[in-house]
Amino acid sequence: MVSGTFQDTDAYFNRGQANFAAGNYDAAIADYTEAIRLNDHEPDVYYYRGQAKIGRKNYLGAIEDFTLAIRLNPRFVEAYRDRGNALERLGDLIDAKTDFLKALDLNPHHPQADYMRSKLAQWRNITG
Repeated sequence: MVSGTFQDTDAYFNRGQANFAAGNYDAAIADYTEAIRLNDHEPDVYYYRGQAKIGRKNYLGAIEDFTLAIRLNPRFVEAYRDRGNALERLGDLIDAKTDFLKALDLNPHHPQADYMRSKLAQWRNITG
């Protein structure tokens, strides 16, 4: 028998995905938050809540969520990449560089590897 809590978690996550796709970031954040309340061990939920926070230009909140996703899954390439993007938006190029390098270390053939490498090349003069 499937636990009702996990079914509810999936329902909130799926509704969050629909709200996110529609650009309803506040509703998506609320849905993801409820999914996390029910089950706080799913890195994808933190990751997508971080994405919705990016949509609201809440970069600090997004960084927190990407960090939680990484704690739950230390090989979460997209969480490193997107945390790096959020850090860049806040002007923290040193930590952004660290995240991009980690993402590339985990998957040098990631579909956005060229993007990350180009950012690293742009920052070379700034970050050393």
